[in-house]
Amino acid sequence: MRRHLLGVFQGFFCTILLSSEALPAVTMVFDDFPASPFGCEFEAKELGERLKALGVRVNSAQCYRDNLSTKTYELRVQYAATSPVVDESTYKSGTNFYSKGWYKTLDECEADLDKQTRKFQNLTGLEPYISYCSKKGSSYSTRPYWPRIHAIGKGDLTLNVDTVDFSYTVKANLKEVQSDLEKHFSRADKQLVYSSIDSNVLTVGFYAPKVTDLNILQILRFRSLTECEDSLETVKDIYKQDSNPPFSIFCGEGSYSYSQPMIAGVIAGTSGLSMRGYYNYYATMQECQDDLPTVTADLTATGETPIGVVCSFYYSYYIPYAFYTR
Repeated sequence: MRRHLLGVFQGFFCTILLSSEALPAVTMVFDDFPASPFGCEFEAKELGERLKALGVRVNSAQCYRDNLSTKTYELRVQYAATSPVVDESTYKSGTNFYSKGWYKTLDECEADLDKQTRKFQNLTGLEPYISYCSKKGSSYSTRPYWPRIHAIGKGDLTLNVDTVDFSYTVKANLKEVQSDLEKHFSRADKQLVYSSIDSNVLTVGFYAPKVTDLNILQILRFRSLTECEDSLETVKDIYKQDSNPPFSIFCGEGSYSYSQPMIAGVIAGTSGLSMRGYYNYYATMQECQDDLPTVTADLTATGETPIGVVCSFYYSYYIPYAFYTR
């Protein structure tokens, strides 16, 4: 069932001490509200009443435009305040990002809207006053719809929506990356709420304390895919000590014909590990690996104790790379 305007929950309130006559007017705009059987004027009035119940000094709430071609309403609420109210929402993550919609159809979005609204409530710690499916900013996407949810206040966590495009970096099995995402991503400071795959792009929706980007880590390169796979578990063990570990680490061919196979990872934010090359050059992988105990001892003797050292292909040679906690 479509749910647009939500009830006001007991215990949440906002007080404004100055009289509305002494305050400047601020306008709140919802120009992508789906048309409903109740009509535009009714929806505007309901929105104004919800905000009043939260302590917002509403001057007017109006149906500014009934867009018959797009079957949407533009609702505007003017209220009195020294500055705009603090509004936690999913809107900032969807607007103007054409590839970041979540659902292919309005029906799919509305079927999931109640669940996404509850997740917003639980993860932000705020009670939404409006919730609906929007198409704004995603009209060129194969998944144009996404959940637009708003609440008054600063949330404990905020929604992030980001994409990872593997087209120009590394060839990956996106189903496996998505499976890793669902297994390992969510923890205290990050909570996964959505993921999808379209072509070579992974879209992820997650809540975190601040705006956080998804990134592809190009960790180590190799001459062959076999060399890459032989080193993969060692690298995974090293990244278990990362304060912000990648949610997926895998071997993949480079996306360009001249790129070597690599161990790559997908991470939300920045890794807590740094990596430095130890510039001894070796003709073969075996020679490099045989010398790793000496390399590790040399690094430790300088006071830089690595948490791991792995051989990697570097142009036409092999060199060891040391990993450290930052």
